[in-house]
Amino acid sequence: MSANSSEEMPPVSDKYKVLRYETINKGDKWWSAAVCYQSEFRQKKQYAFYLWNKSPDGSWRRVQKFIVSERDFEKTVEAMKKIMGASKE
Repeated sequence: MSANSSEEMPPVSDKYKVLRYETINKGDKWWSAAVCYQSEFRQKKQYAFYLWNKSPDGSWRRVQKFIVSERDFEKTVEAMKKIMGASKE
């Protein structure tokens, strides 16, 4: 789970069991997190970055979900490092 065990669980679909997560950023209106979960239909763990927006009724609504495979994780990290480094030039 997150480093802060008193933190609200990420609002992922009920069909997923959240195994671990780390909140990246959470404010009054936006919440982003990295989540490791399992589907009730598959035993394989999946990893995703989520972005939620708080709706007027106070519930969190998913805006984005980006699944990262274990196979592509290193490529994803390296690509982000490259574009972040390029933005500093």
